[in-house]
Amino acid sequence: MIHVSSTRAALLIPSLLLVGCAGLFPEPPPPPRGFDFGPLPVAVSAGSLAKPVNLVSVRAPSWLDGPEIRYRQLDRHPGALSAYAGSEWVAPPAELLEQRLRHRLASVESPANAAAAPARLEIELQAFEQLFEGPQQASVIASARAVLSRRGAPATSRVFSIEAPSTPDVAGATRSLPDAADALVEAVLAWLSAEVAVD
Repeated sequence: MIHVSSTRAALLIPSLLLVGCAGLFPEPPPPPRGFDFGPLPVAVSAGSLAKPVNLVSVRAPSWLDGPEIRYRQLDRHPGALSAYAGSEWVAPPAELLEQRLRHRLASVESPANAAAAPARLEIELQAFEQLFEGPQQASVIASARAVLSRRGAPATSRVFSIEAPSTPDVAGATRSLPDAADALVEAVLAWLSAEVAVD
């Protein structure tokens, strides 16, 4: 017969309780893996603008104003916008796009002694998601509306939409969506170059 002293029993009981409770409270899941758009691109050709342009803001509707990496299953539920679990952007897509656009605008030459006030540019992100046409077929879309306001002239606007192929997984989304964002930035810059030249 094994005898356990009262002192040892008093020490063992809390330990046994802790071991038993550990099974009741599982380990919390790891934090989501964060993605950004990668290093800021080095412009091959900086380009130029006839007049300076001031980027006022890049906004997004409420459903895009978060860090989720969104996807849509067109073959199953085209009206349902879902998000990948365990992965997210380090900031809302509009904020990451604004960083990209400000970086490129800073590399574009504009007249240092321009007498006219800078044109005002506002961007509204309208879509930034991965699209599944089938279980093994996916693409991405990035679209935005740009509004250019100039003193003494009516505001002009244009909607830009960039679509590109993607592998059907979160790795494809986090590779192809940043590329689409960069293509969107370049399209906006080309439009600005033409617009400010006609004042």
